Order: sequence, then C-alpha cells, then structure tokens
Amino acid sequence: MVVSGGDDVEPEGESDGDLAGVEREEGRRAGEAVRGGEVERVLSMVDSVLLLVDAVEGPMPQTRFVTKKALALGLKPIVVVNKVDRPGARPDYVINATFELFDKLHATEAQLDFPVIFASGLNGWATLKQGEVGTDLAPLFDAILEHVPAHEGAADAPLQLQICSLDYSTYVGRIGIGRVNQGTLKPMQDVALYSGPDSAPVKARVNQVLKFEGLERKQASEAGPGDIVLINGIEDIGIGVTLTDLERPVPLPMLKVDEPTLTMNFCVNTSPLAGREGKYVTSRQIWDRLQKELQSNVALRVKESGEDGIFEVSGRGELHLTILLETMRREGYELAVSKPRVVFKEEGGERLEPIELVTADVEDQHQGAVMQASVSAGESVGVSINAAEADAVQGSLSSPFGFADFVTGTSAVRVARPVAVAETVNGLDDQVAVVRVRQNGEDKLSLSLYRVDDLSGTIGGLAPGEAGYAAAAQGRAYQFTGGGNTLSGPGYGNYTQAGLSNVDSGDLIAMQLTNQTSGSTFWAFSQANESVGGQSVNHVWNYGLNTWGWEDTKGGGDHDFNDLVVQLDFTSASGHGWLV
Repeated sequence: MVVSGGDDVEPEGESDGDLAGVEREEGRRAGEAVRGGEVERVLSMVDSVLLLVDAVEGPMPQTRFVTKKALALGLKPIVVVNKVDRPGARPDYVINATFELFDKLHATEAQLDFPVIFASGLNGWATLKQGEVGTDLAPLFDAILEHVPAHEGAADAPLQLQICSLDYSTYVGRIGIGRVNQGTLKPMQDVALYSGPDSAPVKARVNQVLKFEGLERKQASEAGPGDIVLINGIEDIGIGVTLTDLERPVPLPMLKVDEPTLTMNFCVNTSPLAGREGKYVTSRQIWDRLQKELQSNVALRVKESGEDGIFEVSGRGELHLTILLETMRREGYELAVSKPRVVFKEEGGERLEPIELVTADVEDQHQGAVMQASVSAGESVGVSINAAEADAVQGSLSSPFGFADFVTGTSAVRVARPVAVAETVNGLDDQVAVVRVRQNGEDKLSLSLYRVDDLSGTIGGLAPGEAGYAAAAQGRAYQFTGGGNTLSGPGYGNYTQAGLSNVDSGDLIAMQLTNQTSGSTFWAFSQANESVGGQSVNHVWNYGLNTWGWEDTKGGGDHDFNDLVVQLDFTSASGHGWLV
C-alpha cells in the first residue's frame, strides 16, 4: 500500500515523502487514500510504515500530514533515505530533519528511535551503512522483518474483520477490503455483519476471499490475523462494517466517512461541438457510470437535480471531482459540467458551511511575524503555540482592528495590545527604555506613560474609566530622563525620542495622550474614553513590535491612527531608530 504524504496524488512512480505500508494493497488505492478521509482507514490496516525521504530535499511539507496520522496511530516508521547516489545528497541533514519533524509531531521515545535505510530506488539497492553502495534491496526487507512486530491476533479467536475500503467489479459486485484482526476467514463462511456495537446483526455469507500478491489478487483458501483481504458476495457491504463470528460477535465502532464539501452539475454536452470526443454521450450512460462510481467511491454523492438529464455530483473537494472527471473522460464519456458550488447544510436552524483546519509549520525566526494575525474586536480565534493550546488573555482590543495576543502556560507571543510588556535585556530591573515618537497631527500634544497591574489596565483594583483612575495613573507615571513625567509632541512632521527611567523587567506600561490644543485626554483603553452612539471610542491602534498610533481628535477623527506614533524599545539605551 502506498499512501501519498500530501494532497496531491501521484498514481505512478516514486514520490519522496510518502508512507508505504508494510502490508501491501493495490497501488490504485493510493489516490483514494487522500480522498474522502481514507488516510486513517488505510493506515489502520498496516503494522508499520516506511517513510521515504529525498536525500537532497529532506522532509517536504506534504510529508507532515500523513506522518502525523501514522505516529498518532502508534505506528513505528522505518525511515528510508532515498536517492543517496544523487549529487548533493546530504543524508546526515535529512536524518536530523526527520528527527526534528517526528519530535514536533509528538512522537514517542520508541518512534524517535527509528531505523534508517539508505537506498537508491532507481538502481534498486539499499544499505544500512551511509556511503556504501548496495547490491540489492535485501537490507530493506531484513529491516522490515526485524523491526515490524508480528500481528497479535489469534487464529482461533472469534473472527473480527472491519471493512476499511471498497472496490467494485461487474462480475462479483461490491468488494470489501480490510484486515483480519483476529480469527480465521474462509470462502463460503457465514458471518454476522455489525454497523457498530449497538446495531442489530445481519447474517451474510462470504463468497470469495482474495489476498494480495504484489499488485495481483489471488484467491485464498483462508485468511488469518494480519492478512489484508478482499471479500465479495455481500451486496450491501459498506465502510466501517464489521464481519464477525455468529456465535461470539466482537463488533468494532463505525469508521467516519468525511462528508462532501463541493457539488457540480453533470449533464449531457449540448454545445455545437457535441459528440466529437466521446462515445458515451447520453444522460443514461452518464447516470449509469456515476452509479458504478458510487459502489467504491464512498465520499461521493450523486442525485438527480429535478431537471431532465442534469445530475448533482458532490465530493470532498476540487481534486476529488477533478479525478472523477478525468477518469470518465479517459473512459470515453463526454459531458458538460457546471462551476463547483459549496455544499451548505442546515443544523439546529443554522446554516453551516464546510471548513478546513490548516496547520502551518513555521520556523522559529519567522513565528513573530506570522503570529501578528489581524482580527476584529470580539472575534474568537483559536491558536496553538508549540502544539499547546493558547488562550487570548486580552479581553478586548484597543480598537475595532488590531492584533490579538495569545499565551500558553509556558510561553507567550506578545505582539500587540494597549499595554507594553517590558522585556529588558537579561531581565534586569531599573533600566532606561527608549520612547520614540513621530507626530503627524497639527495640534499640541503630550504623552505620559504609567505602570498598570494587569493587561486590562487596572491600578489597585480600579479599572480604566472608573472614578479615581486618572489620579491613580498619575501616581504611577514614569519619569523621563530629561525631567518630568510627560513627553511633548515634537510638532507636525517631526521626530523625537527620550529615555524612560526606572523600568523593571515585566512592567506593564500603559499610555495616556493629551491634546493640549483642545483640552481632551485620551486613554489606550477605550472604556475610559468618550462615547459616540453608545460605543466607546478607540483612539489607539497597535501596529505590533511595541508600536502604537494615536488619534488626537474627540470622536475618533479620521481613524488613520497616525497623529502621534509611539514606539517603546527595551533593548537598546541608544535606540535603534526604527521610526526615523
């Protein structure tokens, strides 16, 4: 069995970054494994996997998906570093990169202790020693025999076989594919069919039992624990059904089949060029072909649209439907199709749409920029930092737009909020921070900075906007090295910077802006500002990297948040000049 490591299907040839199951199934099922959520079902039929990695490229992005599934199922991979005879091969780097990938995917100690085989698939040899040229693939087969555990099921135990995949033949009908977990299965044997432990059993008889020899199917007189088999003779057999003993049933929970996400209309080609490319052109022929596809393609849905000769075909995505279209075209079917449409469904009075969960693997040096995700105020965002669930510790953003800040129990990503977190060099206290400002507003402005108790801006239990908060902020104000606790704006189009004294590591620093021309005072916390239409006005935008932009006009002004741009620097006493 070959399972592609990513979303793309490579039906033929070699694909580095792929997983190959030690128990082998038809190569054709490689493409089907990435359609309809079959990855887990196919992997459930194997005892171990071979992870094929290019000796030059190392693990590719598409390697991660299937490898994660395999590790989660407890499978212990055998890493095959392929193409070691290529110029530029770097096996040491590839092995280290593979180890790091396994570690990021939370592999166990046993899984991290993986055997390594060096190979050249093109020339047909493998070896256990790096730099050595092999003669054949015997070292690979020996490694499989050594490291793959024997199947634990007993031949005399009650039969247990779960159908994980389907095929179809015009001669014998629907074919179920699965692995015998325990017991023995023979042709013409009576079995009980269960659709889950709580379902009512249905008595059935297996006609033929076939095994795989390479890519060929061979009839077998019996199949025992660990054998991947094909069975026929049961007309309504489906995914997840358990074949078990009549007297001693041991049914398994049903397997999940992913629901369709896209739908297209298939219909007769009525264009002026109709009938020139295909030999199957009628609606009946197209319908019969789609019904045949349903016998093995479990993620596909087909129904009549209500219009004559038009059928609604739903699949897992564009790739799934494209594979079907191309297969039908090669078989001689000529048809017209509509644009794909998203499949919606109603549940509990709500309209639901399909979503995809995406995992982005980002190098450490780029994580800061990636984590600066822009969201709207009140929007719920799920974040994982180093594979740990992160919580948004900021109750609300300082403006309708900005950056969310998330933290885990062990690490934090502080990219943007009304409050700056003083991260001084080596965690030292009593340091001088650099405050840089650039003014684009024409009014006379002044800025003060003060220490708060938490990220919500409270001071001694007082929340922003409550009575006595302004006086409390004044009492917590920082002093500038030039004297005083306010920094005057440099004037329209000008830039200045000053030192902020007595900054301790971990201080939470908030800001207050005063427009001396209008006499208005604004806070970084919207609840302390004026209200317009029952909504508190936001006067600050957090640009990330300890940089904020202010609006200096009551009511919010033009909302470009550049009247006074403020930046705090805790790492350089002289300043980096980011705002210059």
